[in-house]
Amino acid sequence: MLTTGVLLGSVVALPVVTAAPAHANTTQCLNYLHLQKYKIGPKSKAACKKATKSKTARAEAVYDLRSLGVRRGHAETAGDYAFWGRDRH
Repeated sequence: MLTTGVLLGSVVALPVVTAAPAHANTTQCLNYLHLQKYKIGPKSKAACKKATKSKTARAEAVYDLRSLGVRRGHAETAGDYAFWGRDRH
């Protein structure tokens, strides 16, 4: 009985540990842009938040950042941080 409870507890906890919250990835995106000396405002925040949702949304967010004057490589990296997080970049 005890073994079943331990196994069940570990299975339930695994998805919680592996899933990264979207707000953390949004913050990573914004921090990266800040480190690259870009001003952070509502439009860049919205772009970083958008990029967390899907690969298509990430591509749209990169376009949004480019339209704000963010260099291509910086916009791509910021989008990667937002979508994948720092661990996967």
